[in-house]
Amino acid sequence: MEKKRKRGRPPKPVSALRRNNVTIRFRDQTKQMLQESAAKNGRSLSEEIEARIERSSADDDYFRRMREELGGAEAYALLMIIGRVMHRVGPTAAMMDKKDPRTWSSNPFAYDQVVKGVMTVLDAMRPPGEVKTPPTFTTKTFAEFANPGTSLATSDLIAITNPDGALTEELRQWGLKIQSLIAEREEDR
Repeated sequence: MEKKRKRGRPPKPVSALRRNNVTIRFRDQTKQMLQESAAKNGRSLSEEIEARIERSSADDDYFRRMREELGGAEAYALLMIIGRVMHRVGPTAAMMDKKDPRTWSSNPFAYDQVVKGVMTVLDAMRPPGEVKTPPTFTTKTFAEFANPGTSLATSDLIAITNPDGALTEELRQWGLKIQSLIAEREEDR
């Protein structure tokens, strides 16, 4: 027995379904800015508002993932401070040396100024108290990690310069990701 075909038009795909109606009040200045942006982007006012809300949600997800990937809220906040210092100090120092501010990372003077700025932040954020090596690091098992800052940073640098020499697959993948970011920076110059 054959199935009866449904009468009428075939259903539209989900992406083509009618959108919901929401009423929003804006100040004249905000509405004008959105209308200009919509015209520039070839969208209706509603489409522009929807695109901005979707982008805002995607940005929230991105920053949440970055916070997790960078070691939590405290590390993320510290890296945001360091990033801001690098963003401000590097180009400023490069211009002082009469060089292109976009190339601060290849300018010895500007790079040194960034290092000094970052160290200033790290020193200011340093917890109070005397630095003592924990007793567990004096045992033979942990002797190679007597200086974990240097050891772990070195393994990260190896993963960046030679991902196949990384200690773990996760570190290798991270090294490849950093390599691609560095390559993007080189292309931008």
